[in-house]
Amino acid sequence: MAASAFLGGHEKKHKVTIVGSGNWGSTIAKIVAENTRQHKNLFEEEVQMWVYEEQVAIPRESKHHDASVGQEPQKLTSIINNHHENVKYLPGITLPSNIVANPSLVDAVRDSTILVFNLPHQFIGNVCNQVRGHILPYARGISCIKGVNVSDDANIVALAAGFVDGRGWGDNAKAAIMRIGLMEMVKFGKEFFGETVQSSTFTESSAGVADLITSCSGGRNFRCARKAVEKGITVDEVETQDLNGQKLQGTTTAFEVNSFLKARGLDKDYPLFTAVNDILRGTKQVDDIPQLVAAADDGR
Repeated sequence: MAASAFLGGHEKKHKVTIVGSGNWGSTIAKIVAENTRQHKNLFEEEVQMWVYEEQVAIPRESKHHDASVGQEPQKLTSIINNHHENVKYLPGITLPSNIVANPSLVDAVRDSTILVFNLPHQFIGNVCNQVRGHILPYARGISCIKGVNVSDDANIVALAAGFVDGRGWGDNAKAAIMRIGLMEMVKFGKEFFGETVQSSTFTESSAGVADLITSCSGGRNFRCARKAVEKGITVDEVETQDLNGQKLQGTTTAFEVNSFLKARGLDKDYPLFTAVNDILRGTKQVDDIPQLVAAADDGR
C-alpha cells in the first residue's frame, strides 16, 4: 500500500510524535525512532518526543557525567538531545539520535500525522485539551496508556508511610498517614473520575484498601522511603543504589499528580500528596509531616 493511502490521500510521509517521556514513553520512542529510520519511504526520520521539562542532575555514575558541571541541574530536554539518553527515566539506554526532545507540547505535535500517547491516565484529558486545534484533522492517535488504576496513588501513600516508619514514630503515626492517604485517594478518584470511581471502588476491590495496606506494609516504595530516612539520604539516592537508577512508581506518580493538581490550583487540597512531592524534591523535610497531618485533620 502506498504511503499516501495511510494519510487519506495526503502525499507527505508520516510524521510521528511521542506524547510522554517517562520510562515507558522513552522506550516506545526508541522503538518508533528505530522504525522511522528504517522505513524512510513511509516516515519522516525525525521523531518528536514531548518532554515535561525538569531540571535534572546527571548521576555521577553516568557515562555522561561531567566533573566540571558536577551535580548542577540541567534541562532534561537538553540532556536527551545532547547525550541521547533519558538519564532520569531510562538510564543506561541509548536513544536514537533522530529523537528530538521538545518541552513544548503544541510544537511537538504540530504537523504530525501519528500521535503516540504514553502518559498516566489522569493526565490524558488535560493534554488533549492543550493540543485541540493544533493537530492535523486527519492525525491518528495510538494509546499506550493504562486504564484507570486507583492503586497508583497508594504508592504515594506508601512513601509517606515509609518516611514515618523510618523515623520510628510508631504504628499509630503510620495508621494516621494511611487514613489520610486513603481519604485523598478517594477524593482524587471521585473528583476527577466521578463517572467510573466511587467510594466502593476503594473498599470493595483489591485496588483500594487492600492494596494500600499491602503497599504500606512492605512494598518497594515503602521500603525505599524507610531506608532513605534511616540512612539519611534521599529517595533518589536509594533508587540509584538499590534499583540501578530505575524510578519507583510512587516517586513518578507523586511528581505527575502534583503537576496535575498544581495546574488546577488544587495542590493544597491534597496535603499528604503534596507533602510527599515536596519531600522528594527537597523543599520540605520528613519532620514536617506531623504538622501537615494536623493541617489535613483540621480541614476535614
